[in-house]
Amino acid sequence: MKTSGGWKINHLSLTQIAEDKVIGSAHWMGADGVPTESSPVVITFRDGKIRDMQECASRREAEQYASRH
Repeated sequence: MKTSGGWKINHLSLTQIAEDKVIGSAHWMGADGVPTESSPVVITFRDGKIRDMQECASRREAEQYASRH
């Protein structure tokens, strides 16, 4: 999957951790060929719509955030 600016998504990871919460992250390849991993994001759904997105510093922090909120 290509995005603007020449970035290419190599791997997209989505993990459902609760009925209404998903942790997502992506591995990118920049136009310069340098691989990059995005910060994990906790996505909260309500009534079939995204209601909140919280970026976290690490997967562990994302799991902790999701369990508290």
